[in-house]
Amino acid sequence: MIVRTKQLIMINLNIGGCLLALALLGGCDYKIAAEVPPATIAPKPEFVEKTVIGFEATQKHKFFNNYQVYTEGWDTLAQARFWQDVIALSHDSMILNVASIRMQLYKVPTNQWHCQSEVEKDLYKKNLVTSNNLDETTSIYVTSGKKFFFEYRKVLPMISTALPVFEKNNTDPWYAQTILLIESPGKTEARSYVGARGPFQLMPYVARKYGLVVSKYRDDRTNLEKSAAAAAKLISNVCIPYARKILDGKSISYNEKDLWFRLFVMHIYHAGAGNVTAVINKINPSEGGMPLIRQMWLTEAAGFKNESQNYSQIALASIINFDRLISQDKDTVYLIEGDKNMKFFKEKPRFVSIGSRFLMNVWQPMNQIWLKAQFRLIILLLK
Repeated sequence: MIVRTKQLIMINLNIGGCLLALALLGGCDYKIAAEVPPATIAPKPEFVEKTVIGFEATQKHKFFNNYQVYTEGWDTLAQARFWQDVIALSHDSMILNVASIRMQLYKVPTNQWHCQSEVEKDLYKKNLVTSNNLDETTSIYVTSGKKFFFEYRKVLPMISTALPVFEKNNTDPWYAQTILLIESPGKTEARSYVGARGPFQLMPYVARKYGLVVSKYRDDRTNLEKSAAAAAKLISNVCIPYARKILDGKSISYNEKDLWFRLFVMHIYHAGAGNVTAVINKINPSEGGMPLIRQMWLTEAAGFKNESQNYSQIALASIINFDRLISQDKDTVYLIEGDKNMKFFKEKPRFVSIGSRFLMNVWQPMNQIWLKAQFRLIILLLK
């Protein structure tokens, strides 16, 4: 009798569980979480406008439309994809990769890597070279995650402020948005190991040259609008003229609105005209475009070394990541992810499905009656 009672109880519970599951499935507006889709950027207009929901206000902001990244295939390059992954990776992880092409070989926890001796690290790298059938002279780099540094949401209002400053100084606003994304995203007080400071990472002598005060008691480089004006003048008066001079010297044709030319100018902004001249003389190119930029990634000369090679790669990755951010919710961008979730839950009660009504109005009362019947049945069986 006791065995039969247990069987009846299990049958009842199974039936009840199935009904409950059907009711829940009918009542949920369920979505499968998906990866953020690639940004879909139309060729025109030159700028896109988004509604940015921030900490205290909702405002319209204008951003540069980087459609050339996608129409010309820059987003498919291994270097751009590599730095996207690095930027999305937390600092407690590292990627072992082929230096020349940024081919990813292995991901390792930072603490595990640092606890090894230098001999063990070298042996590990050699094993990766052998196991991946690479040339024995292949250099393996270890790159740590940079997620903590690239805080794109903090850059959103800064870009909207800087763009008109560049336009006022007759400088291509593309540079304002790109520099803010890669130099010190959202960190107006940031200072580099060489002494550059502020959102545009200006050196003291450059800042003073363009009218900024840099002293023990005051540093205008941390002021967004003042540093934007100085950076705009630096690009239009120095970087772009030197880019023209270097390319003209090699009889290379260019359009200053082309993405490759802009990336070339960015290298001058970062490494200086002298170092870029040295690397171009070493390459001795006959044409510009993507092939020239990619060759610069593989060539060292004077002070143009690994950090300089990475600069335009990181720029491309940041552009792509930023476009994903401002495109993932169509015309709206949320500075705080919680704002998006709150909006979702506020809207949720307006939509009550048939399954939900069944669960609330039919299943719950029936379930109470059914439980009472089960209890009476068990009492009768135990007598």
